[in-house]
Amino acid sequence: MSVEYFKWAKFVTGLTSAEKFVLICLADFFNEEKGCAYPSQKTIAEYTCLNRSTMSRACKSLKNKRLISWQHQFKDSGRCSSNKYVSRSVLDFCEFNANLRHF
Repeated sequence: MSVEYFKWAKFVTGLTSAEKFVLICLADFFNEEKGCAYPSQKTIAEYTCLNRSTMSRACKSLKNKRLISWQHQFKDSGRCSSNKYVSRSVLDFCEFNANLRHF
């Protein structure tokens, strides 16, 4: 989990509860060294207690709001694997934390 990403996710406003929970879930799975998270849709749905269609809509909405993006990943066999979720850049997190210190 990235503590910086988690702090940022907590303070994002203008989200539905499903979007917020998905964003926090992704923060929990975020790998700071790799700059992304790899939870499966099934894992996100189980973590958030959302059905897959609600979780999928929340991800699409977060993508439309430019809070996350993802890339489809494939195994060597060509079968689909977990998506690679990417959040806003680490630089955005650093700016956010710098601004947060002023409060």
